[in-house]
Amino acid sequence: MNDMNPIYVTCASCHAKNKLPEKKATVRAKCGKCGAPLDVSQSDADTPSPLILRCSECGGKNRVPIEKLDDHPKCGKCHAPIQTQDILTGQTLTVTDADFDANVLQSPLPVLLDAWSPWCGVCKMSVPLIDQLAKTWKGRVRVCRLDVSANPQVANRFQIMSTPTALIFDRGHLEETIVGAVPKTQLIEKMAPYVAS
Repeated sequence: MNDMNPIYVTCASCHAKNKLPEKKATVRAKCGKCGAPLDVSQSDADTPSPLILRCSECGGKNRVPIEKLDDHPKCGKCHAPIQTQDILTGQTLTVTDADFDANVLQSPLPVLLDAWSPWCGVCKMSVPLIDQLAKTWKGRVRVCRLDVSANPQVANRFQIMSTPTALIFDRGHLEETIVGAVPKTQLIEKMAPYVAS
C-alpha cells in the first residue's frame, strides 16, 4: 500500500471515517474529528471510496464518499436522491416480488442476483460462494438472493426455468443470465465488466 492508495478507518468513538496515507497508518494514528486513537487493523480497505453510485432516475454515475452516505446524497446531474441503504453491509440481500424493482432494477450498484429454490441441493451448496462474493464486492456490487418458488412473478418475468440461475443487472437492465452452477472464477469473469471500481 502506498500514499496513492490511502486506507480508511472508522473511529470507534465518533464513527467518523478517517482517510490515512500509509505513512500515518500507525498505532499512533488519531481521529481527525474527535482525536481518539484509531485501530488501523480495523481498516475499511475492502471498501472503495468514493463509491460510484448510479442514479435510479437518470442513470448518471455519482462519486459519493463513504462518509457522505448518511447525508442523503443527490445525483449531480438531475438532483434526485440516490438510494444508499444496504450498499455497505457486505451481505447478500434477500429480495421478493414486492421489493425486486426497488432493490434490483433501481439499485445504485450493479446487481448479481442468485435465483434459487429451497429444494435444490446445488443451490444450497452455492450459498457460501454467493455470500463470499457479497463480502468481496461490498460497496461495488449489490448481491441479492431470490427464492423463485416463493416469488413466481420475478421468475416468470425473467423466464427463470431452472435453478440455480445467476442474473446480472446494470442500470436497471438484465445484462447476463448464467444458468446452472458455475465456478467462482466464471462468475467473477462475467461480473467484471459491471463491477464499479
